[in-house]
Amino acid sequence: MSDSNRSFPSHILCTCLLAAVSSAQTITSAEALSCSDESTIRPKATGVGGYTNFENGSDGDIQVFKLEQNGGRRLYQRLRAQYAYQEYTEPGEIWLITDANGKCKSLFLTISTANRARVGESPIISRRGIPPFTMETTISAGYSLQPDDKGTYRHGRDSVSSTMCEALNLWLDVINPNKSPIRACGVPQRRTEPGDDRFIAFDLTLPIVGSGARDRGVVRANTAAMNVFWKHDHDARTTYSIQALPPGKTSKSERLNLNLTMDGKRHMLQFGSWAPGEFASPLQNVHGKGTTETVLIRYSETEWTVEAQEGSVGRLWDISDGKKAVDEGLYQFSFKVRFELLPDMIH
Repeated sequence: MSDSNRSFPSHILCTCLLAAVSSAQTITSAEALSCSDESTIRPKATGVGGYTNFENGSDGDIQVFKLEQNGGRRLYQRLRAQYAYQEYTEPGEIWLITDANGKCKSLFLTISTANRARVGESPIISRRGIPPFTMETTISAGYSLQPDDKGTYRHGRDSVSSTMCEALNLWLDVINPNKSPIRACGVPQRRTEPGDDRFIAFDLTLPIVGSGARDRGVVRANTAAMNVFWKHDHDARTTYSIQALPPGKTSKSERLNLNLTMDGKRHMLQFGSWAPGEFASPLQNVHGKGTTETVLIRYSETEWTVEAQEGSVGRLWDISDGKKAVDEGLYQFSFKVRFELLPDMIH
């Protein structure tokens, strides 16, 4: 098992998906393979590699194997119940998850669009180097984005979810943020009726003349959210994880979304050239024209800051339709937000 503890440079791009499968004789698509195919199917690794997350949400131990060219199994890791780890993979590889006795539970084919393989539905209690990482978020006073008076927004407290996956994320009004759903890096479950545990205030008093925006005053939002991405490759349809920005480096964020509910409708304040909808979002008409790319700084292994300096511009969208967004104009808008890993996430 010498490969089970391999380490790879932090700049390697996380773009691999482990797709669960059931009955095809090809490994060039995401179609399923069944465990009975193990004796005949062979790997055909192609393309740039990345990381795949293996999660054991079952009630027993599992083993993670890679299928070799000669059909043999190569053991990479044993995982206890509710444990998870990350492995470097390449598209076209075949991986198996078995029980402690070697009986196949799932057979997978790696492809190049996402990055999680999971068995079972129990929450993960130990993660080794894989997202989601839990964090606390500090919103600085004196900017257009304003905090409440309760201090930092810490994951797991007062219905706050603050995590890092491919992006830095802050969500308010979350149901049970400490519960680990299967799609832990997706949008957390929110309350049907907004609560008032925490809020974030949005100063929307500086509309850009001629853009269609109007003075909306200062809006207090209990269901606010922030998602900070780093960059992407449009042609390769690839997202560069925020974790890949080296410590000590400063860059631009190509996409930052601030979400809030206003006048009973869901809105999004968008910053940067890369907008939701470019790859998979149903909001296909959202764009970043006229907006500012915010400044992203990774101070250390554990701390990131994103800043929209005075004079920065975001575009407000009404996204309540869910498919077609309505452009509500440009606003001067500033903020400074720090994300820091919680102590139990630092290894």
